[in-house]
This record gives sequence, structure tokens and C-alpha cells, in this order.
Amino acid sequence: MADAVHEVRALVRDEGRLRQAVQRDQALRYDRDTAVELRERLDDLLESITALARDDQLWHVMAETADEPLTDEQFSTFADLAAGDLARLLEVFGYHCPPPPPVDELVDDTLDALGAARAVEGDRAALVWAARWHLITFGMRVRRQIELAPPAAAPSTVRRVARHAGSVARQLLPLALSVAVGVTTGGALAGAVPVAVKTAEKLAEHGTKLASEGFIGWLSRRRAASGEAEAETPPVDADPLHVHVAALFTVLGAIRADVGLLGHVVEHGQVGVSVLETHERHLARFRRHGKRIGELLQDRQWQNLRLRGALHRLDEAVDEAFEAANSLYRNPHRVAEAAEELERVARELHDALDAVVAN
Repeated sequence: MADAVHEVRALVRDEGRLRQAVQRDQALRYDRDTAVELRERLDDLLESITALARDDQLWHVMAETADEPLTDEQFSTFADLAAGDLARLLEVFGYHCPPPPPVDELVDDTLDALGAARAVEGDRAALVWAARWHLITFGMRVRRQIELAPPAAAPSTVRRVARHAGSVARQLLPLALSVAVGVTTGGALAGAVPVAVKTAEKLAEHGTKLASEGFIGWLSRRRAASGEAEAETPPVDADPLHVHVAALFTVLGAIRADVGLLGHVVEHGQVGVSVLETHERHLARFRRHGKRIGELLQDRQWQNLRLRGALHRLDEAVDEAFEAANSLYRNPHRVAEAAEELERVARELHDALDAVVAN
């Protein structure tokens, strides 16, 4: 299974980036690059939420601990844990404010969820699985909202769903952290969570029960607010790693078209600023997908020299492509050569990834 601690770190990282992107978008409402960044950060966060939801071992452990509701004594114990240890651990895992909200507000949401879980009746393990399915389909529902939005409303739709996705992630962070600590062995925990040993051990002892109760309460509150029905088994979503690799080749098609247009314009006249700007935007998109592939590999702890070498060469090839665009008139053939190198390293990365998956 993927290391739960790394999944939580990824969730913290991508939630923080989305908060910053939302803040920049509010300050620069009509800036195109800021809007593009907001959409990219939203996609990153949705990928991290889905990765956590698809970790079978985490959810099996939580379902096993969901048999009985909290007693008064357990609730008091978990409230103490949530008020102290979760806040400290979230900060250790990289949660920072500003931008708001502060970590204490995240912990308050966990206490509210624990309180709601005490009133839940019925098959509690089934509710844990329902919460998992809700998270798996969450990204699909959010992306569908964006895709179905009319063009004129698309920017405001992205802003709205980005705030909603960020809110969901912030409610999940303390719960995800507690279950990650709860299922992690003592040795791995000591190396991954550099806090006082007693604090980590105390949370590890109760973490899975705290998380299962939190997710039960979280789902029950969402259903009460939205009237959602019992979740069904979700469809299988595409692996984001393969999505970003495929996106490299999609963007390559646009880059090749740019190269043809740039060559034609250089031969017959002056290159317009918009043509070069479009080409540089495509190069930036190519780099964004390459960097995200690197982050996903790191999140999954895929330490493979061939993959790391291919990613490094891909980054160097993008640098060369940007430099080639800047020296277009001095050496017009350099742009085409740079595009060929981009395609070569993208195929190298694709083959390296296939080899790792096959093994």
C-alpha cells in the first residue's frame, strides 16, 4: 500500500497551495495566469483526496474499528487528543497559516464531527465505506461541474468549487492525519513525524478509532445538510500519474503546431508577440505536468533511478525550449530541435514508468 504518512503530506501540501492560489485569484480576479494556476492547484488537490480515499488498508482498518459508538470516556479522550496532538502534528506536517484558517479551526471541525458521530445509528462500518466512496467520487463531481459550466461562467465556477474543495480537504486533514499515525508502525512513525515520542504514541494508540468516528460524523453532517442518499460503489477513476503522462503528449501536439507556425512566420515576416506567448504557455503547461508527475512519484515513494533521470532530463529540455524561443531570430532551427528533444524525453519517461508498473 502507499505510505499513509506520505498521503497526508501530499494532502497538506496541495491544500496549502490551493489556499494560496485562491488568495491570489481574489487579488488578481481577471489575470489569466492566476486563473490557470487556480485550476491546476484544484486538480492537484482532487488527486490527493482521491489517492487517500483509494488507500484500501487505511479504510479497512477504520471500518474494523467502527463497530461501537463513542462512550463518554472515549469522547473525552479523543477531545483531548484533537485539541492538543492533532494541532501540533498538522503544523509538523506543513500546515501553515496564513492564508487562513488557523489550525485550531481545523481541529474544531474534528471535534464537531466526533460529536455528530455519537448520534449516528445503524451500520457504522457501512458509513465508513460510504464516506470513502463519497471522497472517491468527489473529484469526478467537481470536474463535471466545471466542464458543464457555460464559458462565461467558467471562471466563477472554478473559484466556487475551489473554495468548496479546499473546505472539504481542511475538514479531512485532521482525520487523515490521525488514521495515518494510527496505522503506521512505531519505527516508521519515529522517522516520519518528528514530534515528542509520547505525543505520537498517544495518537497512534487511538488514531484509527478517532478517524473512523470523525469520518462517520463528517458524512452524517454532509448528508444532513445536502440530503444526499447512501453512496453507491463508485466507478474506477483514471490514475492521475497516467493522466499527466498522457497530457505531456497532448501538449506536445500543440508545441509541434507552434513550431510549424513560428517557422513559417520567421521565414515570411515578423513573429507576433501573441504567437510566442502561446508557445511559452504550452511549454509552461508541459513543465507543470512533468513536475506533477515527479510529485506523484515522490508521494508513492517510487524511488527509481531511471524515472528520476528521465524527469531531470525533461526539466532540462523545457529550459532549453524556453531559451530556444528567446533566441528565435538568431537560430530559428533551435526551436524545432528543442521540440524534438521534448518528445524524446517524454517517451523516455513513458517507457520508464511502464517498466516500473510492469514490475
